[in-house]
This record gives sequence, structure tokens and C-alpha cells, in this order.
Amino acid sequence: FQQKVGLDETRTNVVMRMIFGEDDVELSPSSFEREEKKLIRIVKSKKMEMEYLINLLVFIFTVKNVWCVGEETSSVYTSIAHMEPLLDIEGRLVKIAREYLQKERRRLGEFKQFAKSVEDAMELSKDEPLKYLGNPINSYLIIKRFTSGWRELTSRLEIDDSKVDEMKSIIESNKYQLPTYEIDLLGATGSIIRLQDTYELTAREISDGKIKGISRSAHQMTAEDCIHIAEYAQHHRRYIRMEEWAKEAERIFDDPSLSHRIGNVSRLAVYEILGWTAYLSNDLPTALKYTKLVLEIDPKNADALKNEEFYDFYVRENIEKWLTEEQWDYAEALKHLKHFRVGTLVQACTKNNKPVKIKDASKLVCFLTKDSPLLLLKPIRTTRVHDNPEVLIFHNILSDKEMTTLKKLATPYLRQAKVVEGDITEANYRIAKTMFLQENFPGVKKINTKLNRRFEAMTGLNTDTAEQLQINNYGLGGQYEFHHDHGEEGSLLANHPDGNRLATLLVYLTDVERGGETVFTRLGISVSPNKGDAVFWYNLFRNGQGIDDTLHASCPVISGSKWVANKWFHNFGNEFRRKCLLREDI
Repeated sequence: FQQKVGLDETRTNVVMRMIFGEDDVELSPSSFEREEKKLIRIVKSKKMEMEYLINLLVFIFTVKNVWCVGEETSSVYTSIAHMEPLLDIEGRLVKIAREYLQKERRRLGEFKQFAKSVEDAMELSKDEPLKYLGNPINSYLIIKRFTSGWRELTSRLEIDDSKVDEMKSIIESNKYQLPTYEIDLLGATGSIIRLQDTYELTAREISDGKIKGISRSAHQMTAEDCIHIAEYAQHHRRYIRMEEWAKEAERIFDDPSLSHRIGNVSRLAVYEILGWTAYLSNDLPTALKYTKLVLEIDPKNADALKNEEFYDFYVRENIEKWLTEEQWDYAEALKHLKHFRVGTLVQACTKNNKPVKIKDASKLVCFLTKDSPLLLLKPIRTTRVHDNPEVLIFHNILSDKEMTTLKKLATPYLRQAKVVEGDITEANYRIAKTMFLQENFPGVKKINTKLNRRFEAMTGLNTDTAEQLQINNYGLGGQYEFHHDHGEEGSLLANHPDGNRLATLLVYLTDVERGGETVFTRLGISVSPNKGDAVFWYNLFRNGQGIDDTLHASCPVISGSKWVANKWFHNFGNEFRRKCLLREDI
């Protein structure tokens, strides 16, 4: 018994002396009561199995209630009076057992709910997994399952079972492929908020899986998911979004029909956040309301008690309060969001902009490109969407087989995308993975040679000095903020051995359900991803100077898996194909 429970030797001796009635031990109910409480405390601290707890309590209660009546009593069954305490003992044991079973039922219920959500996801994704993952709610929830659900499940299952060991083994052996909390879940949460900012999506339409313009999500978010996003927003001082997501969690709690969407979170957490956001917005009556709700759940909450007194004073006296630093931050966050909403990126991504700087609107036409002998029998349909500088769209330049091959070749080599800013580095404004299709990679040379011939025929430029084809795949909320493809004087790109980047050919390898447009804000044009099409433009004037108006961005992807390929042509090798002129405007 001592070994199982983990009692120290001194405590064991005391208990044993009490049980067997040695002369130097006082055999009284109070002594057993004290030792009973100490033993229960020890057992709980050791997280003892239930069967040991019950056995121990039976043993102690029996000794206390029966053996202490006198040393002459050696049996129980011979006296009804001595059997009577057994009813009380059994009642107390049943109460403890019931509490234990309720706790286990709750835990088992959580496990069942988690397992069902995974089974539903598997069923819905089996036919078109990429389309399923292209939905932002589905992507967010699978990342959350792997960063919290599965890891918590295996850590909380303490039973000795080979299936649990197998689960832990699968997670451990694949840990380098699995998402992490710090990078992936926080990044995915930031992407959800970025989609809200850019496209004015509400927390409710995301939570309910009913985002306008895309297929309805098969899943819905829980109040727990909403609070996680609210806490992320609070940490990053995105107070407007924090308030919105906390209110969405409150809506789920308040609607009896949504009880299945609560998750592992309490009303207390919701009310605490809403009380804080009300304070930040200087709405003290509302802050007082939620603080009182917190105290209804947790009457001894020290912070809430202090805040209640503070809020009540200002509300009762109707005194105007000076804004604190946090409240100024809230006001600044609100102002920043309003400015962002009318900014150039949002206006372009929501297609509220119009083409500007057009020299001759009559040149914005569709025509056939057939300048090369390679294109005589199969010319390429081309659309000029801007003429100053010229921006062209080549339609249907790749076959489905070629695009599938490129994605298949690229997938094993995709790495976090980087940008050139003095040095080559990662940046939080480029959310994608990328790779360069090197010819020494298996299976690359054949398709590279074929595509290079076609690219030369379309553009009239030399591919011998062009960069290898770059393949990009955009994830949840994937984007690339404003940038030029050419390098400024003195930069790594400008000092490239083959000269600066003369021109860009951007090829779309997939359709995107919504979002992901390529936008040129200084030109007022937006090009939607269309599978097999390619956008072409020059980055440099003929005198070698950069064209500032080619500043462009990739809008966040709301739904879909966006794949693109970039081909960058350089100055050297194109001296006679695009001859140099001294004028700065052509």
C-alpha cells in the first residue's frame, strides 16, 4: 500500500499505529479524520487510479467508523448497529465515483466530438482534397487540429494502450511535416484577419462557413476557435477584430441551437474579453455589464472585483474619464483599419479601381500573336490590358498536362518564399512557398526545353540568360504585397551577372475561386488568375531605367490553391531583340 500510494515512511507508521491501536496512539474519530484528509490530499496529488482511491477510502472509513467503537468488536455482520455506518460510507463513495465518472464522460465526449470532426473532414475531402483545403475555414481547422487537437489527445490519454502508443509514434515520426503552433496556427490566424481586413469579411460569415463568392464550407467554427482568434488579435493589438470575434463567441453561446459549436471554452473567457474591449472603447457601462457577468461565474475574481468598483464609480458619477494608453491604442487601431480599407491595395483587390494613364484606349484590344514560325499554325490569343506601359495577357499557353507536371515536379522542393531587400530574406508580407525548377532535377530538362521555346516565340526574348522557371504555391490567405520585379541601382538584382530583370512572364497554373488577383495599382488594372493564362510586361524602359508604374501585388487568396510560374528575362542576350534607346518614356 505504501509503495502504491507513495507515502513517506513516517506517515505510514503513524497510520499503521492508529489502525492497530498501539498504546502511544490516541484512537479517536478526530485522529482518523485528520489522517483521512491528509491521505486524500496525497492520493489526489499523486493522481492515483480510481480503484486505489476507493479501496483506500473504504479502508479508512471502515477503521474510523467501526474499529474505533471499541477493541472488543471484531466483526461487523453480527450487529445491525455496526452495519449502519456502511450506508454512509457507501453514499460518500458513490458521490466520489459519480464525480469521477462525470469527469471521464466529459473527457470522452470531447474525444468523441473531436473524432467525429476528423471523420467528417476525411469524408468531405476524399474526392477533391485540394479543393477542400482551398477553403480558408477548412485549412484553418486542420492546422488547429494538428497543433492542438491531436497533440493534446495523445498527451491526455494516460492509459496503457497500444493504440495510443501507435498514435504518438505517427505524430513523432511525422513531426517535421506537421504544422506547429508558433508558425502555422498563429500564421493561419493572422491570415484569417488579413482576409477580413482586405475583403471586409465578418467574423460571423467566416465562423458559419458562409463567405460570399465561394462554396459554402462543410465545417463551422466553434466558440473556442473564435476566442483563439480574439486572443491572437489582442496580442497583436488588433482590438477591433478582438471585439468582433469575442462577440461571435458570445452569439454561439447565446443560441441554444448552436450548443454543438461551443468547444472547450467557458463563458467566463468570453465575458472577460468583452469587458476588456468595452473598456478599451471607453464604453464603461458595457464594461461594467460584462464585469458583473464575470463575477456571477467567479465571485472571487480579484481583477473583476477591482474593475467593478472602478467602472461603477465612473458610471454612477457620470464622470468623463481621460483615455489611457490602451484606449488610445484602440482608437489608433480603429483609425488604421479605416485608412486601410480605402487604401490602394484593398481598392484594387476588391476591383473598385479603374485603369489610369492609358495613352490610346483603341489599343486595348484582343489579337493573335503569331510573329514566330512556331506560332504560325497555332497562334496565341492575346489581350492588351494596358498600353503605358504595355501589359499583355497570353491566353491558354499551357496544357493541363504541362501544368500538372510542373506542380508535381515542384511540390517536393517548395520552401518558404523569400524577397530581395538588400539581402535575400523571408518577409511576412509574402505568404507562399516557392522553388526554382533546376534542369538537373529529375524530369525537368525535357519540359523546360519545350516551354522555353514557346516563351521565346511569345515574347520575342532570349531565354538563354533568363532565370530558371520559378514555381509558387500560395497557402491560406497567401499574398505578396507591393513590389517591383527589377532591382534598384546597386541592388543584387541590378548587379546580376546577366543584367537587371528586363521583363516578367507570370503564368497561372490554377484557377482560384476568389481572390489572388495580380494588381497594378498605379495603372488601375487587376488580372484574375485564369488557369493556363500568362501576364507579360516589361520592367525596364529601353534606356535601362526601371518602370515605377509596374509596381504590383498579389491579393490574398480567399479560397483556392493558387499556383503560378514566373519567368524573368534579363538584359544580356536581348540587346538586339529589344534595342536600347535614350528616351525615358519607352
